[in-house]
Amino acid sequence: MSDSHILVFPILGGTHTGGLGTIPVVGSAMLFKAPSAALGGGITILEASLSSRDTGLGTFQLLKCAAGTPGTIGVNGTITSALGTSSIAAGTTYNFTISDGWVNAGEWVLLSQSGSIKYPGAQVHIHYQMGR
Repeated sequence: MSDSHILVFPILGGTHTGGLGTIPVVGSAMLFKAPSAALGGGITILEASLSSRDTGLGTFQLLKCAAGTPGTIGVNGTITSALGTSSIAAGTTYNFTISDGWVNAGEWVLLSQSGSIKYPGAQVHIHYQMGR
């Protein structure tokens, strides 16, 4: 395996305050950008997972996108199928199913998320290698 890397990104959950419950986590977050062709080119995502320190629910998916002007993100394809669950258990790891792990040079890896996770939140783990 060539030049393998692991990245972990936090998903900041909501806070539990009185009767308010959890604050939803909705939207997309650009996680990281594959190197440009001059710096080594694209990457292949080998595995990815979501785990949470507390309970929650929601749908999560990794996508490929091109950066545009703020507020306009052009989705170039899917990396994983949507991981959707009505109940995220504390301390449980949910593995994403990778449909197309190749991310072109200069493309971004984007986390699309909808749902709620209780504080202190969760994390997305991504294991990738340089090139194909």
